[in-house]
Amino acid sequence: MRAEIRLEMRIFGGLDQLSRVINITRRGRVSYRNIEVKFEDGEVKAAIDMKGKAKEIEWLIKKMATLPEVISIETRARTVELEDPLTEIFLP
Repeated sequence: MRAEIRLEMRIFGGLDQLSRVINITRRGRVSYRNIEVKFEDGEVKAAIDMKGKAKEIEWLIKKMATLPEVISIETRARTVELEDPLTEIFLP
């Protein structure tokens, strides 16, 4: 199953902490469409639009959630599509 989502994060700190999060995103096997970043009062607000296999996106979110500088993560699904409908229905 493929998904296109918008990942919205609040990160404690500044540029160094944002760089650490970005390095994790580079490890995910997904395509990135857009990245928006705002620095506000000792916090970084980042939004990343990505597209890829749902399992890869899920792995990436779990990996980011383990970082101590990540305060919160929210996802907003944009589209979800089945790659092979028969495989999705009959295989775990």
